Formats: sequence, structure tokens, C-alpha cells
Amino acid sequence: MSTDQGPLFTAQDSSTLLLKKFLWRASTDPNVNFYSEKTVTPTIFPEQIVSDPLPSTPPDDFVTLSNEEIKTQFGITDDEIAAFQTTLNGNNVFSIERSQSYVYLYRINKCRLTPIESNPDLAFSGVTRTTNVNIFENTIPFTFNPNGAWRGNYYRTQSSGELSLNGNNIIKNYQLAFVFDSDSGFFTCYQGDSVQPDGISRETAPAVSCYVYKGNFGRFVNNSWITRTENIYYNGGQVLIGKESSADPTLTLDVSGVSFFDHIVTGSLDTFSDRRLKENIHGYLSPSKLLSLTPCTYNYISKPGEREIGLIAQEVEAVVPEIVKEHNGFKAVQYDRLGALLLPIVRQQSERIERLEKSNDELRLAFSTLIGKML
Repeated sequence: MSTDQGPLFTAQDSSTLLLKKFLWRASTDPNVNFYSEKTVTPTIFPEQIVSDPLPSTPPDDFVTLSNEEIKTQFGITDDEIAAFQTTLNGNNVFSIERSQSYVYLYRINKCRLTPIESNPDLAFSGVTRTTNVNIFENTIPFTFNPNGAWRGNYYRTQSSGELSLNGNNIIKNYQLAFVFDSDSGFFTCYQGDSVQPDGISRETAPAVSCYVYKGNFGRFVNNSWITRTENIYYNGGQVLIGKESSADPTLTLDVSGVSFFDHIVTGSLDTFSDRRLKENIHGYLSPSKLLSLTPCTYNYISKPGEREIGLIAQEVEAVVPEIVKEHNGFKAVQYDRLGALLLPIVRQQSERIERLEKSNDELRLAFSTLIGKML
């Protein structure tokens, strides 16, 4: 990850540092050296890497959001906002601010966390009760800038939500074994908080001040393609190939021209057949020779071990040339058209069967009449 003042911590560095912190806190061993602890470098996935620019230090243009703006931008309710509130001398000090120049950066101030029901005395989060929104998702790591520019704080609170010791009861690393996960914003203690007053518990949940990133993710810049050894990643909207615009904004991929796929796996396949898209519409009588086409098994020369079932394009072309196309000198069959071609033949067969059944019924009736007269 680069900043406007040159590289500080890369995404890999930040993740490694976070993992060291996790391992160190999990061990609860104060003698472990934070930076020199040996650990395996974790894998970084594209969806974990921010793709919108982050300045080396927080911008100075944060503006406090109203409750209505918080509800709109985070999708939470008035009651859920009230649950996050903390007070100092009885006055609310919880707030959410948004940068004007980096609109995807938020600063959350003194937000009281909610106990997680499975472990309410040791685990806390910013997940709302009703709307199930995590306002701390993708917290900017406190270690993003080595000078601590992005560092936030953890506060102990009283059961009423009042900040403990006039807001000066800040939770220190040396006081407690804990981790604040940057991805999820979950605050987890690895031991009970013995610090007094107002040690952390389900009644006295901690409060957090930090910065949150709500921009795009992925290993790309300005919505451009990034090629990696295992795949190509893109998350910038519609992909258009061979055209500059799409008539259907719901399409993820819109291609103009011929494409080759060695193998396609699909849940469904739609072909445009709307009358409004067609002209020169005429009935088509399927040739009787269509039934003379013989399916066969074969394998492609390039795939000697894979058996296939199908038709030979040259044989199909001799009967129904309309469904045989040529690409780069080789013939291809539009197999999806065969169903439509078989409909008239199936209809003829059905009509013939009906006539035979009717004739059979008439013969049966005549035979029964004749036998009756003979008796």
C-alpha cells in the first residue's frame, strides 16, 4: 500500500503486524517482543486490499454527521444509534464524522460496543441488533502509519454509558490481553479485566474511537484489470468487449462478436427471440432428411482421451446449411437450433399417429359390427 508520502506499511506488512499482535495477545506473555516475534507471513487476498487512495495521515476535513445522515449512510435506526452513545458529564460524546475529500473515510468517536451473546463479558462488537449492520467493518489498522497517525483509543465505561474517569480510563496494551480485529471490528479480551474502576464486562462494555474505510476493495487501481498468476480480478462495473456501450445495464458481461469457450458450465442459457427484434419472418418447413442425420461418438484430435457425442458439421450442412457456421476455416453447428427444427417433424408425427389411431378405431368398430351380424 502506498501513500502520498511514499510507502509506509504495505498491506502485507499491516497484516503481518496484526497477526503478530493477535499471537502475542493470545499468548498473554508480556515478555514477548512485539516486532521480533517469529510468525508465518499470511496470505493476502485481493478483497482484503483497499483500492481507493489512503493518505499517510488522516485528513483534517471531517464533518460530523447528523443522526439522519448516519441512518442513511449506515442503514441503522435511531434506537441503534442510541445504543452506541457514550456520555461525558452527562453529555453525549458519541459521533460519526465523514471526510469531505475522502468520502469513503469515516471517523467514529467514542462508540460503545455491544456484548456478543456467546461470550458477553469478553467479546464485543459494533453490530446492530435489528438491522445487523457492523459499523466497524474494515477499520483502518492503528498500525497503518508508524507514527500513530491513524491510531484510535479504547475507553472503559460505566454501566450508564458514561466514560470512566472523565474519559481518561483508556485501555492500554500492557493492562489487558486483547485484540481489536481490523476486518470485523470485534474487540476480544483473552482474560478478565482486573483494572478498576469499571473493568470491562457485559454491563461496562468498552468504547472505541477509530477510523473506518468504506471504499472499494481489490487489487486494481481506478477500476483497471490486474493479472495475477491464478486469475484476473476486476470489480469496476460492466465489462464490455467489442463495444463502447450496452443496451442492457443489468448485464455483467456484454460481448459483441464471436467468442470461443473451450467449456461452458451454466445454470441457464437464454437466447433472444422477441418478435420485436425480428423482421422478414417466414414459416420454415424442416427437410425430411433431417431425421437421416446420424449421431456419432468421437473425440477431438486435441483431446484424445475425451469421448464426445454429436453430429458432423459437413453432414448437417448438406441438409440444413442455415445452422452451420464457419470460423477460421472450421465448421460449427448451432445445436440449439435443432430443437426448433424438430418441432414440425414432431408435429407431423403426432398428426400421423392421431390419424392412425382414428383409422384403427374405425376398423375396430367395423370389425365388431361385422362379427355382430355373423352371430
